[in-house]
Amino acid sequence: MSEDARRPRWGWVVICFVLGAGLVGLALFLEDRWVWQGTMPSVLVNVGTTLSLAGVLVLLEPLFTGRVVRAGREAVREAAAEVEVHLQRRADELSARIDELQTQVDRRMDARARAQDSFVEDLVTPTFTTVTNALTEANRLGALAGGTATVEASADPVGLSLKFWWGTYADGSFDPPGLRLDVEARRLLPGPGGQPVIKLEWKPDEPIDVFAERMNAELMRQGLWDGSDTVDWTLALRNLQDSLRLATTSRRREGATWELQEPLYEMVGSNWALTTAGVESRPANGVLIPESDFPSRSVGSKSADRGRRVDPADWPPPQPDWVSRDEWTAVLDRAQRLFPRSRRLAFSTLLSSWAPFTGTEPDEF
Repeated sequence: MSEDARRPRWGWVVICFVLGAGLVGLALFLEDRWVWQGTMPSVLVNVGTTLSLAGVLVLLEPLFTGRVVRAGREAVREAAAEVEVHLQRRADELSARIDELQTQVDRRMDARARAQDSFVEDLVTPTFTTVTNALTEANRLGALAGGTATVEASADPVGLSLKFWWGTYADGSFDPPGLRLDVEARRLLPGPGGQPVIKLEWKPDEPIDVFAERMNAELMRQGLWDGSDTVDWTLALRNLQDSLRLATTSRRREGATWELQEPLYEMVGSNWALTTAGVESRPANGVLIPESDFPSRSVGSKSADRGRRVDPADWPPPQPDWVSRDEWTAVLDRAQRLFPRSRRLAFSTLLSSWAPFTGTEPDEF
């Protein structure tokens, strides 16, 4: 309300007082002069008194309305101040949560990394559970090419390898459907006549020594047994641990001295790795020979693999100064068993009835 609107309306006050006083005076005059009796003088007195009181109300009305307006304004100010304080508090809380978001994400990622590392370190006690847990975490990271881990199981460069399959077979596959851990044994470098491939299921309740004994017996039965040095189970499980450790830490890109560029197929010794990118080495900390540089296995104009036509004079590639001839030969021989990858093989893998097990994502770490 404006200042002018709150001033007394003196015209109405004067009119009300004048009319009220006049009516009261008229009633007294008539009663005294003509000795009127009855209701007329009373009516005139009541009307006059009412008009006089109305003048008083008109006089006091700005005071009442001013107090009401001031009280209303004060209530509005207080309510607005409370809303502003509440909004500021909420904004401060939201700002604090946003500022802490990266810290919370980093904390969760650190917890995830520690859990992954703990699964790998648990392989010091090799059991069905510790092996499958470590393989699950590696496959959850996409650290293993094809979802399997192949490791050297003998000190002999052309000895046996063990390939760990932890996944699910679908209906219609050659193997019984379901989730299980299979271990495949074969020679690292097959002979000219080919070789048998032994694949056994590791039962969930089967201790490692019992399974190892069963695998050794099957190697004897298939003619792959060359004495007690045929399979070094301690070496094989240690190589599995080293392979999974390198593969998982490489995927996290933590700045280690050796990080693989792509998922791991298998390690060759302790300084070489065969990945989907090609041949990677610890000293070079990168890809030394890309997969596409390997000579094609195909004959003719149409190639079924991703290799290139290589002049025999250009293969093998030059040996680095820091590698011995025997080591370089062993790496190339093992690599040529894998590379170049066949396009038909890559396509058939997409249609495979086996899939690596990646588990379910945990709610908390």
